[in-house]
Amino acid sequence: MEYELYQSKANNASKGLYYARAKYKGVLTLSDLAEHMANHNTPFSKGQIIAILGDMTSCIHELTRQGKKVKLDNLAIFRLAFRAKGVSDVNVFKPENHIINYRFSCTATDDTTSKAAMKRASFAVTQFKPIKLADVSSSTVTKT
Repeated sequence: MEYELYQSKANNASKGLYYARAKYKGVLTLSDLAEHMANHNTPFSKGQIIAILGDMTSCIHELTRQGKKVKLDNLAIFRLAFRAKGVSDVNVFKPENHIINYRFSCTATDDTTSKAAMKRASFAVTQFKPIKLADVSSSTVTKT
C-alpha cells in the first residue's frame, strides 16, 4: 500500500506534525472486479460473476432493510445504522422526526480487521511533495 505524507495545518497540538494517508490508485467497479475474478482460473465468466455479485448486492440491501446483519466471512459485516434525537416522553417519538443520519455501514471482520491486516501489510512511501491539505479546524481546503 502506498502512502503520502502531509503536514497538519490545524490550530491545535497536531499543527506542524507530519501524518501519513493512504494513496489510492483508482476505483474498481463491479465490472472491473468481475473481470479480475474471472482471470483467477474460475469456471465462471465475467458476465456470470457480475450477475452473481449484482444479486448479492441486492440481497444484502434487502436483508439489512429487514434489520438483519449480513456477514461475508473474511471481509465485513454489513448493516443499516442510524442515530436518533432524544425525547423526554416516549409517546412523542416519531421515526420520521427523530431518526437521523440513516446510513449503510460495514465493519471489517476476521482477516480484514485492523490487527489482522497490519500483520500482512507492506507500505511504500510516495515521494513527499506538498499536497492539498484539509484544515481540520475549519471546512476550508488550503494549498501548501
